[in-house]
Amino acid sequence: MSNSSGYQRFFAELKRRHVFRIAAVYGGVGFVIVQAADVFIPALHLPPWIMSAVAFLVILGFPIAVLIAWAFELTPEGLKKTEDAT
Repeated sequence: MSNSSGYQRFFAELKRRHVFRIAAVYGGVGFVIVQAADVFIPALHLPPWIMSAVAFLVILGFPIAVLIAWAFELTPEGLKKTEDAT
């Protein structure tokens, strides 16, 4: 068994569990949140450290979202643990 076969299976599993899709959506939404904060924080005369806090929370949430995407799937009945591939 070659190493590339293991990588291919790993990336296929990431795709099956929609991890790439969640990462892309999270990245897009996170970008919009940071851009909105960049506009609204000065307009609302909020302290400058709030921008750092927003960016930190967006960055901190990324691995959490990816881990949740790996472990769970969204079904009509709600979140369920992802079943192993057969």
